[in-house]
Amino acid sequence: MAEDKTGFNDPIHGYMEFDPLLVAIIHTPCFQRMKDIKQLGASYWIFPGASHNRFEHSLGTAHLAGMMIERLKDVHKRDKKTTDRNHQHYITDEEVLCVKIAALCHDLGHGPFSHVFDTRMKTKLIEYHKNEIHRLSDEQCEDDDKNYHGAQAKKLNDWEHEDASCAMFDHILKTTDGLKDAFAEKKLGEKEQKLIKNIIKGKHPAEDDITEVPTTLDGKLKKWFLFEIVANKIYEVDCDKFDYFARDCHNLGMKSNFDYLRYINNIQIKLLDGDGGLHLCPRDKLVFNIYELFHTRWSLHHRAYQHKTTKAVEEMITDALILLEEKYKFSEAIFDMEKYSKLTDSIFYEILRSNDTDEKTKKAQEILERIQRRKLYKLYGEFQPDKKLNIDDLEAAAEEIAKLSGGLVKANELFVSIVKIHFGKEDQDPVKSVIFYNKDGDIADSRSGDDVSRMLPQKFSEQYVRLYGTDIDSDMKKEIAKECFEKWNAKYKSNSDD
Repeated sequence: MAEDKTGFNDPIHGYMEFDPLLVAIIHTPCFQRMKDIKQLGASYWIFPGASHNRFEHSLGTAHLAGMMIERLKDVHKRDKKTTDRNHQHYITDEEVLCVKIAALCHDLGHGPFSHVFDTRMKTKLIEYHKNEIHRLSDEQCEDDDKNYHGAQAKKLNDWEHEDASCAMFDHILKTTDGLKDAFAEKKLGEKEQKLIKNIIKGKHPAEDDITEVPTTLDGKLKKWFLFEIVANKIYEVDCDKFDYFARDCHNLGMKSNFDYLRYINNIQIKLLDGDGGLHLCPRDKLVFNIYELFHTRWSLHHRAYQHKTTKAVEEMITDALILLEEKYKFSEAIFDMEKYSKLTDSIFYEILRSNDTDEKTKKAQEILERIQRRKLYKLYGEFQPDKKLNIDDLEAAAEEIAKLSGGLVKANELFVSIVKIHFGKEDQDPVKSVIFYNKDGDIADSRSGDDVSRMLPQKFSEQYVRLYGTDIDSDMKKEIAKECFEKWNAKYKSNSDD
């Protein structure tokens, strides 16, 4: 394998250069697949600039993670004051490569239309299998069939797209000629490959039990910071967000005031007494910049990711796909990387091109054609509850609303959407989870909103409940549905709890 690095010109980061091992991964069908998966999924139907894909986001994340880990290695190698504590050996060449590869591969497991597939589609697949169990029970079918659907529902319930990213990474290693040898040449064996997958998943020292956390040469200090570069589970500031916030804002025509380069150049590795591990700590002067990161997150969710029309298109796409579960077996493909590697946004036009004449295919085609003709599901009402509502069964909620109409509106003509928007840590101030260091290099006191500005938010999460109509074409029925939603809304407002 040639040792010359390969460069890519990127509209966000400019010239990006990658090691030959990363380039070998990029030039595989499984990685190239991400060129056909929209970063923002259904948002492209609403925002004409949102045409970017998971492919370029993955390159950008690898570029930033490489920048961060290389700088940390250099800073701590040069830190003469800390040689007696093994700082110069905090980061090995192999660990640098592991972080870069994990950043590059962290989104390999996304399905069609990105998060549409691992959120709404996943939920509907689980419901499909549960409904099949009930149907087979009513028909007194064989237990083997019911057991199949039960097993599929359980597997899906435990599945996250990061699991598929790890499985796809293993698949690339297994099916790409010469790649395992290239890994071996760089001293990346099974232990390092497992580290890569753990970095992709993200790990929290207080919540995850990992016996293979790398340690310093003396074996005394655990390198938790390796898990805080790509997917930071402690305080949610990481290179994944740095890239997609910058890239999404650029393509959506929005602005972000967060400066990720300032963050990268003002972090150090510090030993924390709480867990005896080494963690990433930003300089205390970055506290306002970090609030800007979380404000950008909130703004993107509010204005784009959770846009009312985006949610309508997402529902229509998943309604079309779920109709064809028997044909495409999406819930099996998720766990079969050979099949999953062929599953991309192109499924939209594959369904439209189908010559099948069965009822479900025709219905799915009708739904997708409606998206193309902008005949979308319509928003009938929205409210923001004073206290968070815990509604797990959205179909049951639609049935409750339909019942209030006295049979004039049917449940299958409605759907309820619960939108949650927060700063990254649900109801908590995420900055309180950040451990800062001061100008003397010592751990600083924890920071919170009042330390920065009294104009920062006092609440860090909000919820919206929306009602949409699917096939209602009567103005009278629309008004009835809106009135029923208001009645239902009033009931939940009075009964809501924290």
